[in-house]
Amino acid sequence: MTKDTPEPGDGSLDGSLTDDDDAVDLEEILGGDDQEDEEAALDLSDLDELGVQGVVDQLRGGNADPVRDAEDLSAAGLGATRRKPRSPVVSAIVLVVGGYLLLTMFADFRYWITSSTPVDLGDAADLVSSGQLTSGAVENKYVVLRGTPDVQHAARLTTKARYVGYLRIIEGGGGLFAAVPRSKKEEKSGNAFQGQYIGRMTRLGSDRAFPWLEQFFGNEGLSQPVDYPLDAWVSALQAAGPGNPLELEGVKVARQDEVRVVTDTLDVRLQLGRSSFNAASAREAVASLGYPWVAQEPTTTFYRFLARIPEGERNDAEQILAEQGQGELSNPADPAIGVLLLPLRAAYLAEAGMLRLSDGVLSFPYGGNTTSPGYDAVGGKLVERSIGEGGGIKVPLDRISAVRYEQPITVDPNGYIIEVGADPAGERTAGILWLVVLGLSAVNLVSLLLWVRRRSAAA
Repeated sequence: MTKDTPEPGDGSLDGSLTDDDDAVDLEEILGGDDQEDEEAALDLSDLDELGVQGVVDQLRGGNADPVRDAEDLSAAGLGATRRKPRSPVVSAIVLVVGGYLLLTMFADFRYWITSSTPVDLGDAADLVSSGQLTSGAVENKYVVLRGTPDVQHAARLTTKARYVGYLRIIEGGGGLFAAVPRSKKEEKSGNAFQGQYIGRMTRLGSDRAFPWLEQFFGNEGLSQPVDYPLDAWVSALQAAGPGNPLELEGVKVARQDEVRVVTDTLDVRLQLGRSSFNAASAREAVASLGYPWVAQEPTTTFYRFLARIPEGERNDAEQILAEQGQGELSNPADPAIGVLLLPLRAAYLAEAGMLRLSDGVLSFPYGGNTTSPGYDAVGGKLVERSIGEGGGIKVPLDRISAVRYEQPITVDPNGYIIEVGADPAGERTAGILWLVVLGLSAVNLVSLLLWVRRRSAAA
């Protein structure tokens, strides 16, 4: 190291390296004391207060040149950055997803803003007969409905906290159900379901339990009797060809489906109470009427008989029998007292395809029926008809009171289910979320429209 080389920290670096004439003056290059004064005049607080543009203006004595300033700031990397416009692809995707959510969640939003007072739909039977179930007038409404639950065939789903009982409301066939949530404590009380339901009415087909309900009731093999006018049956039997189903008012009845033929017989059932008659006096009283009759097995409260009494003479016959008894003439609340006369009806099951119509008489095989085939009057007595193997029943059309089609019960996807306890306030979260999605979709729609406008202007 030479003597001209300064030692570290000896203070020799003070603005000049030597005293030679050709020495370089650093203060002159850097601007001397003036530069130091300007730098000292600026600190970080100025930058925070004035910003980059303000600092530049101050350095130039307030004479700002916007064009030059922008060029200088751009060269220094300090120019204002311009935000990149949103991609139209992103906006389009958001609109598609948002539109789907708005569509699928609209029912929940609409239910949320409905009244908290339920609409009274009355009785289920009246609701069905009025046609409101098929018109869609009750869909997504907060309602109260009264109906008869089919507790014998109640279906049940289990969750960790509770049970949900799915009840078929009998008046609605397979098109009206109620979903009743119950705690596990309530479930121990058994099938004690009330007949009034308050909640949200929705389509069966849109309920998550629909496939399970369809399978459950399909396995149960339920049916319900449906009465059609006798004229409709006569027309269907006359129009149906061999092997074809019967068509009743637009409903096709398969030939293997069961129907129930209900008939009014010529006979009546007589009940003579044991408090008013003994066995002998009861038989004597019936025989004294002079009509064909037959005794049947008595019960613990009354004696039973069948008699062929013309319809116009039945009231007089009942009065005559009552006068022959002891004590009260009759007491509807107590069958052991007095006399009761009841028209005798008989019902037979038959396959729809086995019904035959000829000369005003409906005939069908007796099959597995256990109902008596009827009686013939022989020598003042009623004698039950005998049905041989392959025998059948013949009933004049004027004695048929009803032909009931045992219609299979299937779960109708166009029917309704009442979500008991689901009031409009419970959809608050879904309603607010729908509004949020609506706002996002609107913003992206505006962004997409602005992009289209810029493209049009550039073209």
